[in-house]
This record gives sequence, C-alpha cells and structure tokens, in this order.
Amino acid sequence: FVSKSRYRTINGDSLGRGLFANVKIPRDTCIAQFIGEEKSIRKFHAGYSIKINKSTFLDCFMSAHCEPPICKASMANTANNLTCPDSGKYLTTADNNCRISVSKRKAYLFTTRMIHPNEELLVPYNFRLN
Repeated sequence: FVSKSRYRTINGDSLGRGLFANVKIPRDTCIAQFIGEEKSIRKFHAGYSIKINKSTFLDCFMSAHCEPPICKASMANTANNLTCPDSGKYLTTADNNCRISVSKRKAYLFTTRMIHPNEELLVPYNFRLN
C-alpha cells in the first residue's frame, strides 16, 4: 500500500509517499511490475525511469503521479541518505530491502529479505542493467 513515508532526508525534509507491505512477504518475492512508457534516452524523466535496454527507458513518471498511483512500484524510496526520525539512524545502501529486475523489456520490484507488515519497501536508485 502507498502511504506517507516515516523517513526524512538528511536535511530533515519529508519524503512524501512510500510503498509499504500490508502482509509478511518472503525473500525473493516479486512485489510489483513497474508501469510506464518506453522512451528513448533523450525523452525520459530521470527520477522515475528504469533502463530496460541500451537505448530505451521505462518512464514511470505519469503512472506514478496520478491518484491513486498506477505504478505502485515507483513509490518505493531508496534508503540511501535517509534518516529514521524514531531512532535517529542514518540509512545506507545496506538498508534497502528490495531490488529491481529487468526481463524482456519489463521491470519488476523484488524483495531481498523477509519484509514485515507495515514495513516500508526501499530500493537502490542506482540500478544498473546487466
């Protein structure tokens, strides 16, 4: 489900929305498919795009910015450089609990460990296509 993220930037700013688990989710589970338009390198929104081959990106900007969001996978934030207001802990790449996988020009969000109910899903934004 999509809800307000509890995390903050290192400057203390709110992130806005995040993607959360509503049930316990096992490791290596496909959570969602990224929904968007295929676009060339010159025409994509950098913050909401995933490289699906050498010259094409899946641009999820429009499907992430409607109400309700069509592309829920795009609501996952990255743990990098965030803080937890409850504990004061600075998050790093090691705190991400999901990964992006690309297969046959489609992109998916997978868990990298067990996810607990109400836990926010976090994914590295520096995803590299193999």
